[in-house]
Amino acid sequence: MKIISINEKYKKDWDNIVYNSDDAWLFHLYDWNTLVNANVWKYKQLSFLIQDQNNIIGICPLFLKEYKKFRFLRIKVLSNGFGPSGLALDNKLNQIQKNNAQDIILKYISNINKIYAIDKLEISLSPLALKNFYYYKNNLNPIKQFGLDDISTKTYLINLQNKSNDDLWNNMEKRSRTAIRKAKKNNISIKQIHTLYDLKEYYKLHCETYKRTKAKPHPFSYFKIIYEKKWANIFFAYLEDKLIATLNVSIFKNNALYWTSASDHKFSSLGANNLLQWHAIKWAKSKGCKWYDSGEAILNTDNSKFAGLTKFKKSFGGELYPFYKGKKIYSAKLKFLNIFKNTK
Repeated sequence: MKIISINEKYKKDWDNIVYNSDDAWLFHLYDWNTLVNANVWKYKQLSFLIQDQNNIIGICPLFLKEYKKFRFLRIKVLSNGFGPSGLALDNKLNQIQKNNAQDIILKYISNINKIYAIDKLEISLSPLALKNFYYYKNNLNPIKQFGLDDISTKTYLINLQNKSNDDLWNNMEKRSRTAIRKAKKNNISIKQIHTLYDLKEYYKLHCETYKRTKAKPHPFSYFKIIYEKKWANIFFAYLEDKLIATLNVSIFKNNALYWTSASDHKFSSLGANNLLQWHAIKWAKSKGCKWYDSGEAILNTDNSKFAGLTKFKKSFGGELYPFYKGKKIYSAKLKFLNIFKNTK
């Protein structure tokens, strides 16, 4: 087995693994990792393929990013970039081949650490990848097999299989159903966007929402890529002819993800956000999706914003599933900072 750096020559081989590996979901795609992670977010590209006897048997999105900490430190983080992904292997591999591939990856990461003096490794796996359902059902933890510290969280997944719309409706919490009825009573209408002009309208509301919540807006180029690649399915909520809320949903390999949203705070009491989610859940079901991920849960938090978002996501009837995440701290300075933080 050997490592091959990601390049255009192997694009077809790369995506062949994505579409045929139970480890992979949308954020493994070649274009996601070249157009978004490398070009939009400007992460240093270190992604690679694994070749065995002239066959590509696995892929791994991997990026180096740097950020400042406490104004005087620069921290180098090795991760799978923007969007959970991790190692994806050919389903046909036997356990010995899988173990050999994992050994090669660990050696490769160790070599990267020596070259770039990495401070921390962070990995997250997509909750919608089929293999992660297997891990959950069999009480296995994929993070520990790589020798990483387990920092997994939870996400709310709605099972759409063999469910009628009435079943899904009745499974929602009462407060969410009440908000949806309120939105309908206020004659709020939903439409899916299909033009670049609409995307620009979406972006305006995105910027307003992020500025209101004191977060840095994503660049427009990011939304343009995910829209043109048809990864994003964007819905608008209107009060008469006034755009008051938006929702972005992705579908890949028969599973759906509530991706991003934005809203006009002046109309937050009308239930438009709940109506958008209900519309998207039914829409995903009509497209043959098996699961709808309504978002990561931030549990046991004192942050009122995160607590409110988690309460909103929970209200649509999803159950908690693992969002597998792991980390490994290499540098002494970062270990010291973590100890200092935990003893404050």
